Amino acid sequence: AAARSRRRPDAVVDAYARLSAAHLAVVDLDPVRRVWAISDLHVDFLENKRHVDALVAHPDDALVVAGDVAPDLHLFEEVMARLAAKFKYVFFVPGNHDLWVRKADNMTSLDKFFHLLALCDKLGLITYPAHLADGLFLVPLFSWYDPAFVDGTDNLDKLKFFDAPCAWPDFLAAANDAPPLDGAAPHRVRWSRPLVVDGLVCSTNSLDPGLAPFFRALNAPAIDAVRTARAARSKPSVCLSFSHFVPHSSLFEGLGGVHFLGYAMGDANIIHDVQALDARAHVFGHSHLNVDAVIDDVRYLQNALGHKEHGGDPLSTLPVLIWDTAFLPPVS
Repeated sequence: AAARSRRRPDAVVDAYARLSAAHLAVVDLDPVRRVWAISDLHVDFLENKRHVDALVAHPDDALVVAGDVAPDLHLFEEVMARLAAKFKYVFFVPGNHDLWVRKADNMTSLDKFFHLLALCDKLGLITYPAHLADGLFLVPLFSWYDPAFVDGTDNLDKLKFFDAPCAWPDFLAAANDAPPLDGAAPHRVRWSRPLVVDGLVCSTNSLDPGLAPFFRALNAPAIDAVRTARAARSKPSVCLSFSHFVPHSSLFEGLGGVHFLGYAMGDANIIHDVQALDARAHVFGHSHLNVDAVIDDVRYLQNALGHKEHGGDPLSTLPVLIWDTAFLPPVS
């Protein structure tokens, strides 16, 4: 509340770092046998929900859910509580659909983001870096899309309704009177008329270039904590990271993604966080273009359940294995 009253992105970032200090100290958890990953559950579609509810339990393993579970909080809680009962640990980062709000919610998408983190704590879900014994670190990275992810601005206006169910406080905008956070573009495209949510002037423009650097700034304390914890170890360690949004344009356009949709697909700066962590693998979601590729010695993987296309094949995507202690690679 104090951060909201000051209405500055850096105040929110500082408040999050202060209030989350216990989590950001890199929690030591009991070991797991394996780590699985999936994204884009979209359980607001009935067939998706049935599919996710039927997933096989792995009580000795961890599951990474890389965003987009459901816009509805009650449905989110129901489905994620069921997953938490099937796995030893469930790790999560919010996606864009998770931050959609309705007028009746009387909250901004920023409010909902932090509400989701608190709800995850209540459910035992993990939204912070953790050490899973034997030198395995798992690190969630918050993110949003940056219109500069792909070249040009042609057809950008076609995306003016993309994630319009979001409501962003104006103080997050790149063109605010205060200097933008590092990495924010100095311009802003505003299509939507201002609206007021819980006393805050907001915009439904989810393509504002101030959003991506704001969410990345929330990661800085966690990245520093993981780097410190790894440096303090006498033995080698391995880091796996994950975000919702796409970290490299080749993982979208290179797979046949439509160029103008790239403005709302990812943030190339995510790779800087992956590199800062010296991660061996990074899981992401959002585009629903599943891929398993290596870029600069890092494995990038998307395993999205996605939407069932009308008349298409039945849903079949299952969590994919990304780590198995029975087949440990050499670490250095």
